[in-house]
Amino acid sequence: MTPAPRNSTADAKGRLRGERARDWAEVQEVQFAAACHAAWAHAKVGPSTCHLDAGCGSGMAAALSTSPGDMVSGFNSFQYVGDAARALREVGRVTRPGGTIVTMTWGEPAGMEAAGHVAALKPLLPPPPTGAGGLTPLEVVDVNTPWHYHDLATAPRGAVSSNVVVKAAEHSGEDALVAAMTEFSMPFHKPNGSIGFNAAARYLVATV
Repeated sequence: MTPAPRNSTADAKGRLRGERARDWAEVQEVQFAAACHAAWAHAKVGPSTCHLDAGCGSGMAAALSTSPGDMVSGFNSFQYVGDAARALREVGRVTRPGGTIVTMTWGEPAGMEAAGHVAALKPLLPPPPTGAGGLTPLEVVDVNTPWHYHDLATAPRGAVSSNVVVKAAEHSGEDALVAAMTEFSMPFHKPNGSIGFNAAARYLVATV
């Protein structure tokens, strides 16, 4: 099987993901833990599962892989690629027949406090890419995954650590980003000094 050509957005996305990788790993990644564990349990991931993560940092492995996996996942990632249809075709290519594909993004914004985080970012971002894929959807599941930060010093590290937030800073400036995130966070400041608000993720289970 011939590996697919390298996606032209890989270098740019890899750089954005790497800009604040430590803050993401130490502070923000855990905020999505409930959703990730729910998705893995749903897909029955175990010690013998061949699992390819096509959505973080080294996700270009999907374009380079020649061995099909039992499960291929992309968490909060495919909506940011330059060619979503091509990316999803690659995911289908590296999933064994009857295997499981799980894609995850934000949940329904209505009633979700964390939706304000996205709303604050939206004016700072360039237009998103468009595209669709040819997978066979099976089920859509919503999972509560509340965000909690110990103090005001920790919250900004997590809130501005994702690649899309780095992109917002580059597009509109660090000062505009900090101002938007501070304005969003302050209503959720608790008496004990922590910051917390509800959030939800939605994942789609598909197959090929």
